[in-house]
Amino acid sequence: MNPYIIVTKKHAVKIVSAILAAAIILIIIAVVTPYMYRAIVLVESTGAVCATDRSGGEISLTFDISEGGEYLPDILSRLRENNAKCTFFITGEWARQSPDAVNAIMADGHEVMNGGASGDKKAGAGRAETTEFICGGADIIRSLTGTYPMLLRLPNGDYEPQTLQIAESLNMTTIKWDIDSMDAKGVTEDAIASRVSSLAQSGSIVRFSGLSRTTLDSLPEIFQSLSAKNLRCIKVSDMLYTDYILDKDGRQLAR
Repeated sequence: MNPYIIVTKKHAVKIVSAILAAAIILIIIAVVTPYMYRAIVLVESTGAVCATDRSGGEISLTFDISEGGEYLPDILSRLRENNAKCTFFITGEWARQSPDAVNAIMADGHEVMNGGASGDKKAGAGRAETTEFICGGADIIRSLTGTYPMLLRLPNGDYEPQTLQIAESLNMTTIKWDIDSMDAKGVTEDAIASRVSSLAQSGSIVRFSGLSRTTLDSLPEIFQSLSAKNLRCIKVSDMLYTDYILDKDGRQLAR
């Protein structure tokens, strides 16, 4: 019995052709798979943005403000010390009552965006009322900053389909978050810092729900953790893509 396999030229051609065909199939799978994945997880682009897929070490810290402000100077000082540029979603009512605070935020290079007319949006409001609520906040902010705010986060990040449609018609991008600091839940500064530090990753949008003492006291540990992870704080407007698709979790994926 001959222990050797005799391969003719004809057989060799068939083997090489099979190998090339298999290689081509693998290449096609490698190229097409990411697009297949995106097609599976995509939702309508009118949804709120919760994060992005940036991988360069960028993260956005955001603050929702509808009342208070006692600790704002100290919070701004902490942000300044850590070279952090952040986004403040403020209500028109707060802005009107605190113009000096708005100017202080802007003076430090942060951005002021629209938190609606007040901290109390009625669920189930009609189209006209919702439009007035959104534009009312934007108009007051523009009167103080000279810039119309194109990012919108309503109180508690509650977006009914109608609200999303109105925001889109106004060319506003609706923003939520993928990390809630829980600072409005009465937890300690250690709990806030631990939560944010453990979840923080490139592309994340972190939400702080105000300007409380516990929020202020949590910042040193948070910044220490972000530095250890090589994450730098940038404004949401600098985080967002202009050409993107949105996955089922509200994460922007660059095209």
